[in-house]
Amino acid sequence: MRRPIVPGAGAKGQIRGQRPRVSGVTSRFPPRILAVIALGGVLGSLARFAIAQAFGADRLPILAATLMVNVVGAFAIGFAFPYLQSRNASALLQPFLITGVLGGFTTFSAFAAEVVVTSDGALTMLGYIAITLIAGLLAVPLGVRVFQVTARKP
Repeated sequence: MRRPIVPGAGAKGQIRGQRPRVSGVTSRFPPRILAVIALGGVLGSLARFAIAQAFGADRLPILAATLMVNVVGAFAIGFAFPYLQSRNASALLQPFLITGVLGGFTTFSAFAAEVVVTSDGALTMLGYIAITLIAGLLAVPLGVRVFQVTARKP
């Protein structure tokens, strides 16, 4: 819940109407929210690392592993967001799961680096970009739809 900004209220040196600051971070980012995001990020990153190790280059090309992680993550976000909204979940669960776990699990930076470093040519690079974007953009609404269908069942 957002606290209203009270003009003129605040600590010495604070600009009128500015939110109070806690350790250099505005109070709308309480330490417990930052902690659950960080914990989720660690778990998501470890899961991505485990998948990369399990599907090493001898089993699955690195581009395919990153594509799989990003599409699965996009689907999971599409499912998790309406699920958490419908369950009136804890204020900590959404930042933990969506921003932390799934944000740490999916990776734009690895996708971008792999496009540049491992592509055999412009056509391969453009194809990989197109497949990743299209699959990710289709996975989110698919996740939402799967939630909607499963939520209706008794």
